[in-house]
Amino acid sequence: MSSNNLYVMGENVNNLKKNISYNFIYQLLILFLPFVTAPYLSRVIGANGIGIYSYTHSIGVYFTYFIMLGLNNHGNRTIATFQLDREKRSRAFFEIYTLQLICSLFFISLYIYYIFYISTNQKAAILQGVFVLSALFDINWFFFGMEKFRITVTRNAIVKILTVVAIFVLVKKKYRYLLIYIYYGSWVFS
Repeated sequence: MSSNNLYVMGENVNNLKKNISYNFIYQLLILFLPFVTAPYLSRVIGANGIGIYSYTHSIGVYFTYFIMLGLNNHGNRTIATFQLDREKRSRAFFEIYTLQLICSLFFISLYIYYIFYISTNQKAAILQGVFVLSALFDINWFFFGMEKFRITVTRNAIVKILTVVAIFVLVKKKYRYLLIYIYYGSWVFS
């Protein structure tokens, strides 16, 4: 084995260790923050506010699942395959994102139908629409395929921390439960 191959292997091992570290820290953050916010939100907005949020959010989650069905894994794997070939990677990105765009427009249209003809709480469903809409812009699969974990983890961590600060500053009364939708919606944008 030449010294160049050993250098590349060593660099790959270092990148792998860094990516695992970033992912581990991010997962800890995701687990820890709800322990900080959940008791406060439960006290301020009450069981009814939490229930409304949980119900409408679960429906929004299904719509985002349908939008992103298989795209994350496929996109991640495809981008990783063409990581070193910019032209093929760009073509693959636009093909995958076009599919994501088509799926997003279709399922967002269905969600709009749900809001106006099926939902029992239109205000909450509209606010959850931010969550559903965010799937249109979710290209984390690209960064993961490029092994740019630092970018996504740093961005996501900053958004989550700022959102927690916003909860403690902005959510003071029960009628502010609508801000919770913004809070949890921002978790998706990160």
